[in-house]
Amino acid sequence: MGVLMDFSKIGKHCKVLSDSTLNNMKKEDLIKYIRNLEHNYNVAVDFNIQQAKNFEMMESRIVEELESMGDLKAVDVVKRGGISHGK
Repeated sequence: MGVLMDFSKIGKHCKVLSDSTLNNMKKEDLIKYIRNLEHNYNVAVDFNIQQAKNFEMMESRIVEELESMGDLKAVDVVKRGGISHGK
């Protein structure tokens, strides 16, 4: 699933509007505001999913390399998620 992104919005945070401002908005403007929030949320979720996939791929490569070097202790550390997990 590709992410279509409006690059002009990168680095720009959504302005938090007060309740009174939202209550006084025209329905059309409120819908546009909500759609923008939905878009931002979906882009963030897609980004996090891709980062998790990248990590899994990287973890597999690290494990393969360590196994080829015969460092099974390090393989165990990587598979447990690091030194601090499962001591």
